[in-house]
Amino acid sequence: MATATFRLRTNQTDNATISVYLSIGRGKQFLCSTGLTINPKYWKTNKKSLTGYPKNATDPDVKNIKIDLQKLKTHLLNEVNVANAKGTIINSNWVKKQINNCFDRQTDNEIQKDIELVELNKLSVQTQHFINGANTYIHNNGKVGLSKNRVKTLKNFKRIIEDFEKENKSIVYLKEIDFDFEKKFNEWILNKKKFSKNYGGSIIRDLKVICQYAKKKGLEVNNHVKFIKKYKQQRTDKIIQTLSKEELNIIEEWKTDSERLDNARKWIILGCNIGQRGSDLLNITLKNFVNIKGQKYIEITQLKGNKDVLIPSTKQCERILQTGMPYKISNQKLNLYIKEVCELAKINEVIEGDIYDKETNRKIRGFYPKHQLISTHCFRRSFASNYYIKIPTPVLMEITGHTKEATFLEYIKKPKDKTRNANLMLELIELAEQKKESKKETPVIKMNKANG
Repeated sequence: MATATFRLRTNQTDNATISVYLSIGRGKQFLCSTGLTINPKYWKTNKKSLTGYPKNATDPDVKNIKIDLQKLKTHLLNEVNVANAKGTIINSNWVKKQINNCFDRQTDNEIQKDIELVELNKLSVQTQHFINGANTYIHNNGKVGLSKNRVKTLKNFKRIIEDFEKENKSIVYLKEIDFDFEKKFNEWILNKKKFSKNYGGSIIRDLKVICQYAKKKGLEVNNHVKFIKKYKQQRTDKIIQTLSKEELNIIEEWKTDSERLDNARKWIILGCNIGQRGSDLLNITLKNFVNIKGQKYIEITQLKGNKDVLIPSTKQCERILQTGMPYKISNQKLNLYIKEVCELAKINEVIEGDIYDKETNRKIRGFYPKHQLISTHCFRRSFASNYYIKIPTPVLMEITGHTKEATFLEYIKKPKDKTRNANLMLELIELAEQKKESKKETPVIKMNKANG
């Protein structure tokens, strides 16, 4: 039969530790601290043994200690019976655990786990975990890994969250991302930091991505997150810049003795003729140019989506390559040089647009000479805009890498025209029929034996 008694470790201090002595059979005795202390003068010891209880005193603290010890004794003896019934091994660690359970205490390990859980519930921490797992992230389509640009975007998101925390002197926890946080965060993004609506919307998108990631891991995320809405600049507010066919002809014919400017000129022509993102464009070399059945193509694998694309090499591309392939430079330098090229080539029409201001670190809308508004991002838009009338939208999207027609049309700021593709298809059908009829009308000369 199990017994539980209590002892003082010493009677020489004002606060002596009370231990419990649990015996559950021969060779199975355990002496463990209860975590309670008492002044020895209030302790009543059995004359025949070291066991005892607090004396009947008027001090309320002493009374509470006695109540706690009685509670612990009952708890231990009950748990011994449960453990014996289940076949659970009883040892010193088991006794210590039951003491902590009785008084609802946390062990050092449990406290450490709570500290770690608090740390894990920080938005910035989960963002870093997401970044750390970039190489093994699995997309819905089965693709594995995040691109370098995506990782760069997430690192920037983490920096923004940390800036927000620093300015507001508070940590952002997953459980605290509620309506008030959403309102405060959006006001900070749009009004105080004056980020563009598109950039602000991308920050909110990443916020939702990280919260969804944390939720999949079993962490507690505020239910309001699913109601947070992403946003972007309206199409009517957006101004896009493109180079027309006529302007590209002017740039092609413009001559310079400057090697760097001539190199930039070539990139402008190639970029506006093949419709690729800057990161893909600047990686193109002569090895990407292939000849298939007498026709020259540019064969690349787009970094975004890892998609293989085959692009016809236009006559303008071929003319540019006659004096050699342009050499690779950084996107930053190319953005500077192409503005200079366009200025010298007299692409100076004054138009409305947004220019980056170094002092405010923001874009300022106004009317500027067009050469100031041209960047590498204009290349892909120019290609899509210039060929939109001539080539079916799905074909253009295959080259530019867009997956949704609505996104593509917004990209070039064109309204959806339901009849456009149908009319193009009709023209192709008529052209095919004309070829078919022309073959039928071709006279066939039959050779007879007499003529043979």
